[in-house]
Amino acid sequence: MVLNVKIITPYRVAWANTANTIILPTTTGEIGILSNHANLVTNIETGVLTVQPENKPGTLVPLIVLGGFASVSNNEVIVLLNEVEPKPDMTLEEAETSLAEVISKNLSTKKDKKRTNCIFAKKLNKLQLELKF
Repeated sequence: MVLNVKIITPYRVAWANTANTIILPTTTGEIGILSNHANLVTNIETGVLTVQPENKPGTLVPLIVLGGFASVSNNEVIVLLNEVEPKPDMTLEEAETSLAEVISKNLSTKKDKKRTNCIFAKKLNKLQLELKF
């Protein structure tokens, strides 16, 4: 059996396909979902969500996600997210530089704390993604 996975944001369907496994970044850590998983509803943290497509065994598709929640029931996984981005095309050094720029720029101006935190989380996840994959 495989999982029917749908990853949805307010703006688009980011993924609608079958998968062998999906790894969700939750508030209590990462959760791996395989077929016939127990029913589950969980919060999704800002982090890296990883999908292993059914048609590409051994391939992992990492996505940067910015919060939401997921539902697992009867081999169907529905992930509703605030935002999702594919793995960036950058080197580890570029990711570190980008993160440092965000930190230095926003230490001096604290106008929009929520937006700053969101940008910081994205950059940090890109850096973590480069270290992981």
